[in-house]
Amino acid sequence: MELWTAVVIGLGSSLHCIGMCGPLLMALPQNSSFGYVAKRVLYNLGRITTYALIGLVFGFLGMGLRLVGWQQVFSIAVGVFMLLNVLLSGKMSTFLENNIPFLAHLQRKVSATFSRFIHNDSFYAWGIMGAINGLLPCGMVYIALAGAISTGFVWKSTTYMFFFGLGTFPSMLLMLFAGNWLRGKFSHSFRWSLQIITIVVAVLFILRGLNLGIPLISPHFDTSAGAVKHSCH
Repeated sequence: MELWTAVVIGLGSSLHCIGMCGPLLMALPQNSSFGYVAKRVLYNLGRITTYALIGLVFGFLGMGLRLVGWQQVFSIAVGVFMLLNVLLSGKMSTFLENNIPFLAHLQRKVSATFSRFIHNDSFYAWGIMGAINGLLPCGMVYIALAGAISTGFVWKSTTYMFFFGLGTFPSMLLMLFAGNWLRGKFSHSFRWSLQIITIVVAVLFILRGLNLGIPLISPHFDTSAGAVKHSCH
């Protein structure tokens, strides 16, 4: 997946971030000082750094898929799964979450660790809380991660998740200045916006796997080497 799709997923996730992560951010200490803004920026940088590290780790999985020539199959399978999940109102992802104990355990551990820093107003604590927040199970992160894995390279996977994080940054920054208004305005909108984003990204995954030779959308795969031959840079 090209890096522009990572930014699009991040920007398109804005309403979802406001609806899901916004309340957590607004629950943290509030004031109007320069330090307040700086700490929020540091919080988001910590979150983006965690996304990049997750991309680094899962990039090795993507590299393995590329080496065995399964990139196309993976891309199409992910796209079909995402479309079915939308059609079934999220039942497939709910089934996976309920049957993968690791995700529930991770959420409990992250929440417990986060609560240890929530009353600490130091710059260090804000950076740690942001990094921890990046580990919370989230459907939009899963979508971005699937895109990162499909790049087939460790460095591309890392960069992909970094750009995804950058895409989510504007909405989270807006929460600093108009958090309550944004939540009231968009609290009922993030669900359908997420569905639209998911459908668009799913179609991109499927098109990419079909090896149609469309620059930036469905570049040619070199199936003999298991690598992607980009027709446009």
